Amino acid sequence: MLLCALDFVLGPAYEIVIVGRPNADDTQRMLMVVRTSFIPNKILVVKPASHDSPEVVHFADFIKAQSSIGGKATAYICHNYACVMPTTDVLKLAELLEVKNASSGQ
Repeated sequence: MLLCALDFVLGPAYEIVIVGRPNADDTQRMLMVVRTSFIPNKILVVKPASHDSPEVVHFADFIKAQSSIGGKATAYICHNYACVMPTTDVLKLAELLEVKNASSGQ
């Protein structure tokens, strides 16, 4: 566990933000993709799309402006609080996560 903590501090960390209705099928599919991908230094945040100012924004201020696109679950993959273009496509999310895995040597 100490080595994992050291790796988290030293290695690149990725913030993955999924904005959507927590119990909706599209949100659950995105969460499944993230949870089944090996990304050891990830921070996953789920921001409910149905709230104007959800509680999680108080802890992760950088997600304040992120929203769902077209009422669909939307994924943002960020590094050092800078995000790539958001996606509502589960396959594109998986592709973006593979790129991150390859670039981190995983």
